[in-house]
Amino acid sequence: MLQDDIEILKHHEAFASFVQQIVQMREDCIQDLHKADIEVIQQTSGRILALDEIIELCDWEGLSARFPNT
Repeated sequence: MLQDDIEILKHHEAFASFVQQIVQMREDCIQDLHKADIEVIQQTSGRILALDEIIELCDWEGLSARFPNT
């Protein structure tokens, strides 16, 4: 059911823009790793993994190819 909903949303540029924001959040987390201590690294790594799952589920590669200006 969720995958069906995502398939419908993939046809909308606004959804691509939303997923692009998630990609940017992931990149920001990766940047935060460079200046983090051990405890923060563990928390940040968990966030990165969760964002990766969302990005993959939403097929960011396909969205960014379909809507290159997002």
